[in-house]
Amino acid sequence: MKKLENERKFLVPEEKAKDLKSKAVKKCGIVQWYLDSEKTTRIRLEIWKEITGFRHVWTKTVKVKEEGSGIRPETEETLDPQDIKLEELKDNPFVMKIRYFLQEEHPEVILDEFMLEKHPRTKLRKKLLALRN
Repeated sequence: MKKLENERKFLVPEEKAKDLKSKAVKKCGIVQWYLDSEKTTRIRLEIWKEITGFRHVWTKTVKVKEEGSGIRPETEETLDPQDIKLEELKDNPFVMKIRYFLQEEHPEVILDEFMLEKHPRTKLRKKLLALRN
């Protein structure tokens, strides 16, 4: 699906982030791999808590870098999990985060909490367990 993204990013102080997270209407865990040095192509795994367990959504996104306005075209496609080659992703840079949805209607408002620690597996496990609560 092709669309235009008009993204604005802000750093939020920890206390304000805590308050915003408590007001989230939903949240998901995300692991996102960057496939090129410009970070324009990425593979994202979204992990959603469902009543019966967890749902996994794989997406590939290509963003066109444009200087200036902050509005940029992007193409996004859902991937079949059978087509994901984890062995090929393992050497690419990645981020892990919890995405909190504060407002779903236009404009969508989200808060991303990045998980930065020396032992990312431990942090990811703790954060994903938090999704269960």
